[in-house]
Amino acid sequence: MKKNILITSILSTIIIVTVVGAFYFSTVSAQSGLVTTTENVGGASSDVVAQKLVSKINILRSVTLKGDMFKSPSFISLVDWSKPLPDQEVGRNNPFAPIGQ
Repeated sequence: MKKNILITSILSTIIIVTVVGAFYFSTVSAQSGLVTTTENVGGASSDVVAQKLVSKINILRSVTLKGDMFKSPSFISLVDWSKPLPDQEVGRNNPFAPIGQ
C-alpha cells in the first residue's frame, strides 16, 4: 500500500515537473531572440502554396457523386436499429433563478 502511494506520488511529481518545464522553456524561447522568421522576397513560397491549393480544388471539382450507391442491394439490405427517444419533462424557465421561484 505504501509502495503504491510512493510510486504514484513520484510519477505525478515527474509529470508536473515535465509540464511546467515544457511551458517555461517554450515561453522563454519565444521571448528570446532565438526564434527568427525569414521573409521570402518575391513570394515564391506563397506561389507554390497557391498552386497546390488550386490543384487540390480542381481535384475536388472533378469528384462526382452518383445515386447508384443507394440502389445497390447491400445498401437496401441495411436495417435501421435506431430507437425513438421518449418525451422528457422540460426544465425550469430560468435555470439560474433561485429554487422555488
